Amino acid sequence: MSESLRVLMLEDRAADAELNEHQLRKAGLECATLRVETEKDFRTQLLEFRPGVILADCNLPSWDGASALAVARAQCPEVPFIFVTGTVGEKIAVELLLGGAWDFVAKDRIQRLGGAVMRAVQDAERRQALAVAAQRLQESESRYRGLFESAHDGILVIDVETGIVVEANPAAATISGYSLQELLGKSASDVAFLNSSTPDSAYYTKVRDAHIVRHGHVSATAADGHHVSVDITSVRRTVSGRDLIVCTIRDVTEVMRLAEEARSVLQTATDGLVILDRKGRFLEANPAYCE
Repeated sequence: MSESLRVLMLEDRAADAELNEHQLRKAGLECATLRVETEKDFRTQLLEFRPGVILADCNLPSWDGASALAVARAQCPEVPFIFVTGTVGEKIAVELLLGGAWDFVAKDRIQRLGGAVMRAVQDAERRQALAVAAQRLQESESRYRGLFESAHDGILVIDVETGIVVEANPAAATISGYSLQELLGKSASDVAFLNSSTPDSAYYTKVRDAHIVRHGHVSATAADGHHVSVDITSVRRTVSGRDLIVCTIRDVTEVMRLAEEARSVLQTATDGLVILDRKGRFLEANPAYCE
């Protein structure tokens, strides 16, 4: 509350409004106050004055606090609404609290007002901070979900304790030969190229102990019968106290096929051919070259 607190008072008695302001300043609150008496002025000042807190009497000559509460809840539900009023029946008080009132301060105990306003404003700030955090989290999750769903590499998330696939993206379903619905909830041992990732396997132990394991050129037959070659990188993560293995699966079937074709051409060529690395070192030579 570093800025001056704007306090809108729905109060027909100027003396009571002055007493309210005195109690707020006595509690150490820097505030700018505005008093209104009618529904029209109240609605107007909700928009123009933009209060940080609303103080309202229950009974007014031309209007009532309950109606004012309903208007405030509709226009600015995040702003604390506190009734500063005379005696109110318990039933009415409960109804108003259920309707969104933050607190009640009796006029014959007006010394409570400063503390009640401070608590309400602090609570409102906490709620606003939580709302902002929740919004940012939702935006972050939306971005993650978009990247996850559109990734060209397959991504599987496996529960360490059970070995069950708890999350998968469409690319993982395509590579594995299962539908996405079939893949979720399936044991990792049922996924062809992951049948070494179950809790009893050495692969699982490697991931559990080393936290990251890479397997290159794993060949298998997918669930729909097509042959697949993949590179797999598995990383162990703890999320909200839950141990998970995140597998990134890259389909290298076409790369392997092209490499095999190139090797076949190399081996059958009548001219001598060699493959060198960038430093000029021999990687492979065909029979014609060796003759």
